[in-house]
Amino acid sequence: MLILSVKTQDTAAALASVRHMEVGSALSVQNGIKKNAQLAEAFGADAVLGAISVIAAAIEANAAANYVMENHTLIGEPSGGTSARSEDIVGRLVNAKLVASVPENILCEEWTKYVLWLGVATMALMLHQATWKFLADPDMACVMARVAREAALLPAHLGISLRPEGPLNLSELVALNEDDAAAMIQQAGKMIGKNSPSYRPSILQDVHRGKSIEVEETFGHAVSLAREYGLAVPTLETCYHMLAAVNRLPHLVD
Repeated sequence: MLILSVKTQDTAAALASVRHMEVGSALSVQNGIKKNAQLAEAFGADAVLGAISVIAAAIEANAAANYVMENHTLIGEPSGGTSARSEDIVGRLVNAKLVASVPENILCEEWTKYVLWLGVATMALMLHQATWKFLADPDMACVMARVAREAALLPAHLGISLRPEGPLNLSELVALNEDDAAAMIQQAGKMIGKNSPSYRPSILQDVHRGKSIEVEETFGHAVSLAREYGLAVPTLETCYHMLAAVNRLPHLVD
């Protein structure tokens, strides 16, 4: 079994180093959707499992690891449902004391995380604040609502639904008017402020350390898909160009 967990901009190099291996199952816990196609190209479609992991941590200034958010890891067959291999891998994760399960529809879970991540990553790199702060801000919540609603057009075009549950119910959010969608995001921000006040996405941590960030394989891929499908995503495309510039220009290191 192979688990791909490098930053998306390092995927090509990572896969090149293991492409010679015979892999029975391969999964990626990276951000975005492009990962599955890259695994299939390297090891064949039959080897690929869908996966997401929603675990948050940070390396503090004293080099200590701060585990700030324990959430689920989901692994499943791209065709849906369970299988012996997905149950086996999840069982091993549970034995390691991680929260893990096999969802009914892993594509739904992967797209839900992707749509949410695109909005959160954009806001994080604009404000450089703890996640709950920009989610709770009315103006930033409005922008995030626009990014999420545009990004949600992609799975909708493919006939893939978003998960209709959680503190930020994207399935419901994308059907709301902009004001109500922003209000939902603000409420989720206040909840995160209570439960995980220090949470910052890893893409923001990378900028603060002067590292390159995952833009092309995430935002760039979303914009590319929108063009392929004939979908208008003006807010998302603007954010992509802004973050591509952030990635090219020297980062300020705290």
